Amino acid sequence: MYHLIDYVWCVEKFTQYIEKISSAAYTQEHVYPLLTSPVFAYKNTRWVLNLYPEGLGDQSSHGYISLFIKYVSEDPDSLNAKVELSLLNNKNERVYCRDTGDHQYQTFIDFGYKQFLKIQDIKDQKEELLCNGMLKIFTRVEFESSNLPSSLTWAHYDLLLFKENFKDLYETKNLYDIVIKVYKKRQICAELQMQLMNMPRIKRLKTEQSSVELRWACSCCENFLADYDESVEIKAHKFILASRSGKFRDLLKTSVVKSMPSMAGSSANPGSSSVASSAACNCSNCTDNLPCTDFLFIETDRSPKVIEYLIRYMYTGYLDSMDSFAKDIYEISKEYKVHGLTNLARDHLIKELNIQNCCDYLIFCVVNNDYEFNVKVHAFIQENYEKIIKTNSYKQARRKYRELFENTFGEISKKIPNLSQSAQFSLGSTSTPSMSCSSSSSSFCAVSNTTLNKN
Repeated sequence: MYHLIDYVWCVEKFTQYIEKISSAAYTQEHVYPLLTSPVFAYKNTRWVLNLYPEGLGDQSSHGYISLFIKYVSEDPDSLNAKVELSLLNNKNERVYCRDTGDHQYQTFIDFGYKQFLKIQDIKDQKEELLCNGMLKIFTRVEFESSNLPSSLTWAHYDLLLFKENFKDLYETKNLYDIVIKVYKKRQICAELQMQLMNMPRIKRLKTEQSSVELRWACSCCENFLADYDESVEIKAHKFILASRSGKFRDLLKTSVVKSMPSMAGSSANPGSSSVASSAACNCSNCTDNLPCTDFLFIETDRSPKVIEYLIRYMYTGYLDSMDSFAKDIYEISKEYKVHGLTNLARDHLIKELNIQNCCDYLIFCVVNNDYEFNVKVHAFIQENYEKIIKTNSYKQARRKYRELFENTFGEISKKIPNLSQSAQFSLGSTSTPSMSCSSSSSSFCAVSNTTLNKN
């Protein structure tokens, strides 16, 4: 069945945007406004327009208005459609028509034109294109579908759009009020690690005011106190961090460093995190262009990108991908008490479960005391038992964590009918320690509250 949607969006007071735009060069510091249309819909398909009256904020769109259409339904999550975007002049004639052609629209993905129309062209034709300062944008959507599902409730849709608005807030960095600087600790050699373990009170960070000197004879790590392997800077909003994470809420109370305008432009140092968060702000030094900036410094053993994934999820409620950081994301989300991300990372790891990594995942879920994950790993091992015990990953893991693997695989082997003699023999001739739990996740019950024993 063929469907057609015509929609006119009247952008009021558009004159205020083109009047304040000068021929000044593009700058990254400038805040580029975003205007979003009301939702227009047909059956279960819902759409919005995003208009950037001063461009997207990059060099290529400087001097243009940018116009995009966004498909905002989740069922179906993609739709093939043809879209026409144009302006209406004072005679209601369509001008500056742009036809996207056939395109597969994905949920919440913008599609359109960074250089829709030069701002100067609108200025030159102000009398024809603007009526009482209003810009009228005409949209026509054509698509064909024979099985559109029933409509979503508006409450459900509003929730989806609410998440998308927060995603825009994260990506545009508009009105951010804190800068988070994440540093990855540099790996140090075993010799120095042992010395540090014997002196736990040593300060490990180098500050602007004073530097901590390394007083041990270790040539390979002389500069590790001042150097970091990786670092990232994230601009964020305190109210979102505090509302979404218990640990961030505590950090914002105790570890925020307030910087004067003179410091905000310089490279802040992680050692400054020791400064009290209650440091008074001398607001007489603040200006519109250089306000005081709050910093939060985080030092981590993981890649700083993991903190980026964490904060992106806190804004949007989802992640498009976890790359190779699923385990780190799982652990950091537990540390920062972002439980939805913990569940998402667990589901991702379960989908990746295979014969080669299941032994590693068994150790992982026991260390993290995750019963649900443990049950899934046990079920997978039972289903693929004979293949797993032939892998090198199993043999290596069993040598390191003998008690855990003998308990786990011993219990699982008893539940597998017609198990071959060779598979039973692979457990070894040593006696299996007594068990206090007889469920399919017995190793989890026996080992989760103790340190894994290496043979």
